[in-house]
Amino acid sequence: MDSDLVELINKLSSDLTNSLKVNLTVFVEKNKTNNELLQNLKLFLFKLPEYVELNTKYIKLVGDYDELVKKYELLKENKDNITISVNEVKSSKNTTKEVKIVKLTNISNNIIKAKEEEEEEEEEEEEEEEEEEEEEEEKEEEEELSKAKKEEEELSKEKNEEEEEEEEEEEEEEEEEVEEKEEEEEELSISEAKAKAKKEEEELSKEKNEEEEEKLSISEAKAKAKTEDDEEEEEELSKAKTEEEEEEEEEEEDEEEEEEEEEEELVSITIEGKNYYICELNNSIYECLPNEDIGKCIGKLVNGKIS
Repeated sequence: MDSDLVELINKLSSDLTNSLKVNLTVFVEKNKTNNELLQNLKLFLFKLPEYVELNTKYIKLVGDYDELVKKYELLKENKDNITISVNEVKSSKNTTKEVKIVKLTNISNNIIKAKEEEEEEEEEEEEEEEEEEEEEEEKEEEEELSKAKKEEEELSKEKNEEEEEEEEEEEEEEEEEVEEKEEEEEELSISEAKAKAKKEEEELSKEKNEEEEEKLSISEAKAKAKTEDDEEEEEELSKAKTEEEEEEEEEEEDEEEEEEEEEEELVSITIEGKNYYICELNNSIYECLPNEDIGKCIGKLVNGKIS
């Protein structure tokens, strides 16, 4: 029993390895061809003038983006290190001191006040100009940032579109592979059905030939009996033969009916790597001949074993 099990295991392993080699080699070859086609297509696409132009534009955009980022960082650093230079107005201080010390007339006081007002106006104008300059700088920074964001968005869109195209190509390739596998399976099933039909036709032709030979043998025996014997013997032979033929026909009909019943009740089963026929009514097992014919009764199936 151990040796039989080892042989069965070896047979199964060899069959599996052979089937895997046959099926996987086809699959691997197809993948190789597809990969070669994809590489050739990539080389062709990379050489196109449109791709070259887009690549140069992309490189320029990346360089501009890097420069803008550097400028933005420098602006941030400069904001932290801003120094406000306040210019002291010496004339105003001197005038105030002189006013305190010297008693001037109304005319002189008016002149000093006018000078002070002019200085205040100048300071206010300077402050306004500084504020305007700061606002303009902020606007320029905001515009630069908005431009950089737009460029980033455009780059991201282009990348997403390229990724989507690649995904669609991969999906199409997978669908083609699945369709090819289905077609191969259908062809195999059709070939198997044709083989079975041919076997059945051959069996039927053999049976017909055997019947014709039997009929010919009977007719030859009749002719010989007529020539050798008298008419009485011929009549007796004819009667006996007719009776025998009737009995044979009845037996053949009974056998055909029994075979049809057995064929209707029998079902094919594989036990320990071998094919058998089982009767569902009695669980009796019959041999499976190489031509898929029904052989002798071996035994019965009990708990998965033949007894």
